[in-house]
Amino acid sequence: MDAATKTALLGLIDDATASGWSFAGACRQLELGEVRAYRWRERRATGELDDRSPGGSPMHGLLDDEIQAIIDLYHAWGEIDRSHRKLAHRGSYTNTVWVAPSSVRPRSASTESRDGEWDGGSSVVPC
Repeated sequence: MDAATKTALLGLIDDATASGWSFAGACRQLELGEVRAYRWRERRATGELDDRSPGGSPMHGLLDDEIQAIIDLYHAWGEIDRSHRKLAHRGSYTNTVWVAPSSVRPRSASTESRDGEWDGGSSVVPC
């Protein structure tokens, strides 16, 4: 929900409470969760009513050297293994990279990696 809509809803709640409604009653009438409305009020007071971008910096994301190891593994073993699952296991067998099969997932032939260095004819790409 955008900040303008949140501001309008909070304005309605403010008007209702100024007219004698309880905060909970106003939220119930607007079908807005009371806890959510309290959070919005706090964020409005600090000027941060806009939604924050999701994600952040996940601890489980692939590192650049792991991505490169997956690419190198594909170039060395891709024609033999032909499967993202087999490639992921091959990485651990060769002591190259330890990643889950879901970290090396199948893609279309035209997909490139995040840095654009992936072979356009490949069938797998690091996630």
